[in-house]
Amino acid sequence: MNNKPARGQSETPVDPSDPWSPKRPFGPGSVSIAIALLLLLGISFHRQGLDQSLVRTPEAADQAWTFIDRALPPRIEEAQRVERLKQLGEMPDADSLPMLARIERRPLNPIQPHAGTADFLVEPLGYLRRCVILMLGTIEMAFWGTLVAMTLSLPLGIIGARTMAYGKIPYSIGRGLSSLSRATPELILALILALMYGFGPTAGILALGLHSAGFLGKFLADDIENTDRGPRDALASTGASKLKVLRIAIVPQVLPQYVAYLQYILERNVRTASVLGIVGVGGIGLELKFAYDNGEFDKVSTVLIVIFATVLTLELISQRIRQRIIR
Repeated sequence: MNNKPARGQSETPVDPSDPWSPKRPFGPGSVSIAIALLLLLGISFHRQGLDQSLVRTPEAADQAWTFIDRALPPRIEEAQRVERLKQLGEMPDADSLPMLARIERRPLNPIQPHAGTADFLVEPLGYLRRCVILMLGTIEMAFWGTLVAMTLSLPLGIIGARTMAYGKIPYSIGRGLSSLSRATPELILALILALMYGFGPTAGILALGLHSAGFLGKFLADDIENTDRGPRDALASTGASKLKVLRIAIVPQVLPQYVAYLQYILERNVRTASVLGIVGVGGIGLELKFAYDNGEFDKVSTVLIVIFATVLTLELISQRIRQRIIR
């Protein structure tokens, strides 16, 4: 039987109160909200100067090409004037030059050849070696910062989980301290700690640790709250202590994810430690700042390549460790 209306007749109107009637995906309210959001986005677009930046995009692209042209190829070798090294008392004897090093005569200013020439001690891999050594110091700082964060995040995460039932006051303290440490930027922490410990790796390590502990504490508390209640309740019903419940029923569930968080925090701390070096707390950041301020963009590209290679290596290593823990 054909239930379609005859030609010229309208279909039966949809009853909004009927639960089986199709719902409109967008109503007048949704359209009004969308229009209001578009207006707010337009106002914010202008307030942030994005309209002017859009006009300057061709100029910005030209500047980016200039940077790339000056940054490539990356600086690998290091050349230092022999005369300056002799004045500093750092010039090695001719028979004890570093491996692959040589002395050659070069222009004082490659852009202006008529400026004269001088003897330079050239090390083909000198600058790359310098960046690797500085990066090792940065990794050490990030590692110790991650270790501090892990030590602080464990109690914050445990007392900050509602399901552990330590009480409202410990819960509020754990969540509050985690939020406070996350809200304070590392650079501010580093400057404050530098007043206490002086400029050096200690201030950087503590700044990384205190800031990262807030993230790890929150992640751990959330994971503990999301664990399966079955094993936890079964152990608790036998009279097991909270420590035993934590060790047997909760840690195996949250450990693989916690290792992933540690991997992320370590990578993040390596990148952040590179920036903290700018304020004088050690690492490769100071070298990056000097190279950029002096317009030596080929050195900048070398530093960035070393940082990228370090983060990639840490990613591969940490993934292998995590896969073994999961298995």
